[in-house]
Amino acid sequence: MKKLLFLLVACFQVSLAAQTQLPPAASVKVDYDQHVRPLLSQNCYSCHGPEVQQSGLRLDLRQNALRGGDYGPVINPGNSAESKLIRRLVNGDGGLQMPPTGALSDDEIATLRALGFNTASVLVSVLAESFGLAALGGALGGLIAFLGFNGYQTSTMNWQTFSQVAFAFAVTPWLLAQGLGYALVMGLIGGLLPAVRAARLPIASALREL
Repeated sequence: MKKLLFLLVACFQVSLAAQTQLPPAASVKVDYDQHVRPLLSQNCYSCHGPEVQQSGLRLDLRQNALRGGDYGPVINPGNSAESKLIRRLVNGDGGLQMPPTGALSDDEIATLRALGFNTASVLVSVLAESFGLAALGGALGGLIAFLGFNGYQTSTMNWQTFSQVAFAFAVTPWLLAQGLGYALVMGLIGGLLPAVRAARLPIASALREL
């Protein structure tokens, strides 16, 4: 369950060809202005900057970088090992290795791999997964309750007065909504401490870098 918790939000998987090993993501907090912008400016902006956008790719603006170029997106948020940008930097990904002036160092690639995974994103991702599991459990429980008990009738006999008491169960939308609300609250309580703990870990450890 813990593996699912981390792998669904944001996992850095090394899944390139067998002969190529990606440098692991940096295990320190990466600041865009301090670490990433100078790296891109020095190595990428001459071909993919404000003046020149080869293959329609522009990397100096976030929205343009995420949109990609003429051949589709090059950044896969949450799964850097499958990002075309990272793969092109490592082994060329079947084409010309970038940048053409010379390969980046392992530390520089590790910095780009860890981009965007700060403590806040880890915290939010773990809580979001906890909410998702709680919502799924609440909805499934409500469905079982509705199918199993809605309209069910039973009775009991009071042997002292020889009277019969009948019960009829009705699973109303209000009860289903209450049950789902309780499930979400339990999901928040159950996921809060693991989320805080994960946010305090090095980013690569919190996201279970493989």
